[in-house]
Amino acid sequence: MSARAVAGEMAKLLAARLEEHGYTVAFPAGRDPAVFRVAGLPGGPYVEVTAEEDGQAACHYTGRSTAEAAQ
Repeated sequence: MSARAVAGEMAKLLAARLEEHGYTVAFPAGRDPAVFRVAGLPGGPYVEVTAEEDGQAACHYTGRSTAEAAQ
């Protein structure tokens, strides 16, 4: 299995765990399968999560709304 496929599987596992805690998770179409967006966090930020094949994850704050993230 390629590193990209492993990272994609890790992302799915992490996303499922977040959904169990009531967060909304979305995998944007056409993006890397290891990248997903989390919503429902306190304060309403949009956060992108990138899973890595070694089980680590990186989070990137993208704004509180689509318009703010575009800036």
